[in-house]
Amino acid sequence: MTRHAWACNEQRDFLDARVAEFKESQKEKDTSTFFKKLFSTWRQEFPDREPTPEEVNSAKSHENAVKKIETDINKVRHSRHVIILTVGLTLDAAS
Repeated sequence: MTRHAWACNEQRDFLDARVAEFKESQKEKDTSTFFKKLFSTWRQEFPDREPTPEEVNSAKSHENAVKKIETDINKVRHSRHVIILTVGLTLDAAS
């Protein structure tokens, strides 16, 4: 069984486009500035969304579906290691 990808292709492309900037922030030992900018831009590019009818049906209510989406978004927003892992995998593949 494969794991569900947390990032869609567009989100993955967004991260891939920032690999060089991430590597530079590592060299400069200033990844905190990189991540502040990354998360700010991420929120602009990928704002919260409304649940689909399928998600509402699965969650048994609109409110539950919204909570599920918010939980998923917070996992990404507050998990720097997920972004680092994604960028790191991209770096490994590019090497």
